[in-house]
Amino acid sequence: IESVYPLINFLEDPKRFRSEPKGMFLAQKEMRRRDQTLLIVYHSHPSSEPEPSLEDLRNSLSDEIACMIVGLSGE
Repeated sequence: IESVYPLINFLEDPKRFRSEPKGMFLAQKEMRRRDQTLLIVYHSHPSSEPEPSLEDLRNSLSDEIACMIVGLSGE
């Protein structure tokens, strides 16, 4: 992993996430400039286990890009 591009939640909702369009555009532009390939998309579940929700599965970008979920519930 060479770079990480944190994105802002456009929905401002702790249970749903949609990347803010300008941030996504700038991240993709920078990746092209650096000749980088998107390998993984990550997000957190602040109050639940790191299991993909139905919305996570629907919003999956492709079978070639991994999705990592960080569960923040519990200890």
